[in-house]
Amino acid sequence: MSKKHVLFFVVIFLSSFSLAQAQITINEVQLSPTEERFLELYNTSNEPVDLTGWYIQRKTLEGTTFGSLVSKPNFEGKIIGANDYFVISRTSFSNSDVVLGTLTLTESNTIQIKNTAGEVVDLICWGENCSTVSNPTEGKSIQKNGNSWVVAGPTRGNANQSSSESNNDDEDDTSGGNEEENNSQSQKQIPQKLQKTKVQIISTKLAHVGIPFALEGNGTGTLGEKLTRGVFYWNFDDGDFREVRAVIADKFTHTYFYPGDYTITFEYYPDVFTDVPDAITEITIKVLEPKILISRVGEANDFFIEIANETGHEANLSNWVLLSDYKIFTLPKNTTLSSNKKMIISPRISGFSIEDKSSLRLMTPQRELVYRYISPVTSNKVATKKQSSFVVEEKTEKVEDVENDSFSENLSANSISGIGEDESSNTSSTIPIIFIIFVGVSASGVYFIRRHRNTSKTPADDFDILDE
Repeated sequence: MSKKHVLFFVVIFLSSFSLAQAQITINEVQLSPTEERFLELYNTSNEPVDLTGWYIQRKTLEGTTFGSLVSKPNFEGKIIGANDYFVISRTSFSNSDVVLGTLTLTESNTIQIKNTAGEVVDLICWGENCSTVSNPTEGKSIQKNGNSWVVAGPTRGNANQSSSESNNDDEDDTSGGNEEENNSQSQKQIPQKLQKTKVQIISTKLAHVGIPFALEGNGTGTLGEKLTRGVFYWNFDDGDFREVRAVIADKFTHTYFYPGDYTITFEYYPDVFTDVPDAITEITIKVLEPKILISRVGEANDFFIEIANETGHEANLSNWVLLSDYKIFTLPKNTTLSSNKKMIISPRISGFSIEDKSSLRLMTPQRELVYRYISPVTSNKVATKKQSSFVVEEKTEKVEDVENDSFSENLSANSISGIGEDESSNTSSTIPIIFIIFVGVSASGVYFIRRHRNTSKTPADDFDILDE
């Protein structure tokens, strides 16, 4: 075999190896809003790829080394299908393959994906001092478009904008032949956009008893278009439901009244006559007791307010309200309190004073009462007084008697009291005897009277009275 043949096979081998490594690409990145942040991969090959052992690294443009962004355990057992998408999101969506609450994507970042051998498979940078693509505005994403990157509306889990769509503004002066070529390319990409109808829920996974939390649902059709026909149906797993037209995709709130795990189901029906939904998704909400409390306050010279989180989970206190009969203070946006942590608010910030102590309350943005502050010292005194008021009064009277009366007077009183008791007991025992004697005497009297009458009224006596 000649050297030319050997060189030819080496080139073919290296080319195929390079293609195999390049089959997984970073396809789309969305930075904000934070809860809609996601990172999308795409498998350009016709074979599924096992991502076990893969990982993604991140660094800022100011940094010199890469740090872990998506670690190996997040890819354990994960497979990306042929010509399919793989979505890593901060919040659970219907098409999320990995939900990572710590997904950190900010302005001026560089991220790279590595395979099991630690080799860089793909890399993207954006923002300041990066020639690839600028920082996207809120609600927009960075998308791969052929060999370049563009900023456009997010297409999470779907095909990105086509070359003809993104370059129309730059090619207004092209010839008709170019338009036909672009149209043909667009038509070739239409089958890639066909997909199943999908719906997604945007919500936090933690809620608190009696406190409304926000929910939002939307969906996309077979071409990635926003669903505007048909109806959305919600089941909240607590006996409550909600049914609205699909065109209504506004945020709303729901309130659970008991702790537990609730599975929210979200379905899309193309019309009101259909019994089987075209798309369905669900999310589990953990509902906790709202153990957010005012744990401590300061004194008159420094009336600080301490708020404690005893829920066991991070709590979002954005727009919560501290309220008294005289003042109101709203916690700023993005105020969070970690599990079992406390936050102290200075009176220089809140404006509260010692006069607000007796009526201090903590409320949700919807003005639902979460905690009413009661001074621990006051509550203990009240409890003690309620439990032992009778005993205290009784003891007080006895003490006053001892202080006001002399020993001899108490002794006389006690003696008199003792005599009275003996007399009353003797009297009570004498009453039956007197009663028996009274009955006996009465009976004897009656007997003698009747006998006397019988002996006095005789015939002889009557005769003597009539004889002159």
